Amino acid sequence: MPLLVLMAGMSCYTANIIVKCFDKMSSVGLRNVGLLDEDSAKVKSFSYADIGQAAFGQAGAWFVAVQQHLTLTLVATIYHLLAAHNLRDLIGASGTDRGSGGSTSGDADNNGSEWLSQQACVLIVAAVVSLHVFLKTLSEVAVVSYFNIAVNVALTLIVLVESARHPPAEPPVHQWIVTDDILSLGGAFASFGFAFGVHPVLPSVHATMAKPHEYGRMIVFSFIGVMAFYLPMCAVGYGVYGEGVGTVIYDTPGIQGTPPMQAVVGLITLHLLCSYPLVLNPPELALEALWELEPASMSSTSSWTTLPLTESLRSQKPLLARLSTGLRAHPLVLRVVLRLGFVAFTTTVSLATPIDRFGPFLNLVSSFTSTFTVFILPCAFYVKLVGPRNLSRLELAWNVAILVFSVVGATFGTIGAAKDLFHGL
Repeated sequence: MPLLVLMAGMSCYTANIIVKCFDKMSSVGLRNVGLLDEDSAKVKSFSYADIGQAAFGQAGAWFVAVQQHLTLTLVATIYHLLAAHNLRDLIGASGTDRGSGGSTSGDADNNGSEWLSQQACVLIVAAVVSLHVFLKTLSEVAVVSYFNIAVNVALTLIVLVESARHPPAEPPVHQWIVTDDILSLGGAFASFGFAFGVHPVLPSVHATMAKPHEYGRMIVFSFIGVMAFYLPMCAVGYGVYGEGVGTVIYDTPGIQGTPPMQAVVGLITLHLLCSYPLVLNPPELALEALWELEPASMSSTSSWTTLPLTESLRSQKPLLARLSTGLRAHPLVLRVVLRLGFVAFTTTVSLATPIDRFGPFLNLVSSFTSTFTVFILPCAFYVKLVGPRNLSRLELAWNVAILVFSVVGATFGTIGAAKDLFHGL
């Protein structure tokens, strides 16, 4: 619990310094990296990759872009895998008596849902999400965010109520003493860090705000909202079920399969299916930009989604651009093929990942990608752009502490997740 609070504070700080990084970019630096309009002296774009380019040149921009799109692609894979698991759980629940909330995930897998395998559900989900490949762009629909909030509120309330209604028959096992297992601490770091991984889109959020001066307040209240969902479920879930609490909270024996929980699982599954195209769309647009398939309006509305140096890439006419000359005559066909490639990737990884390894897989994704965009890169960019000498000793020490803590946490989180994920395979 203290680790969750600490990481929330770290995430809130790095979310604020991302915008400060842009404010600290000098006019000379902006002009040198092509982000300043010579005629109006105004900034052309405002993206995470722009900050990386101002801080460390083209290498910084490319590293940020790759981290962003790799993170989003793997998050879409997590959505795919979890949606398939939920689908099997929902369909399997209709064939077995789970209303008492006493069955486990393994019980469900071996009884009512044995006729429908996890692999079959992965393919069903793939067929559903493949429908998005015919759309050119996906506008940012606010209703999806509101739906997500409603689902989280419902999940929190039902977990609290069902935990009180269905306590375990035997006293739960708790571990209140701080563990000396560094790999488990790395896993906790990765799990909690994933909850705060919104940083790649924050520059665009700030740029589109009607009142940018309220950005700091918005960030604080947003992270307070995240904590309002996480803290009660963590405290009550572990307090009631101890070490028996599930990696996915609604898979915890005792509350799994109850009618209210099944209703929430259905809503979560619907949310995952709707969010999958939204999460995967930026990487798709970035790849389409390399083939010159992106809509003309995208450069001004969603600059954070595109890969850096696209214009120079085209001007040099590399092999990719030459190959795309003939294919661009059929943009819809090429777009569908490219996007089906992303769906094929998430499907392949989901098929290869056993559902009981979902926790290690999520931790691996978080350690390997989200840690950089949430903790490491903001501090590195901020110190570089502002300059160590222009920071107070306290703030410099805080940034160094975040960097060291994040690198250590990500390292052991990656090692632990990889060890658990591939053990016995």
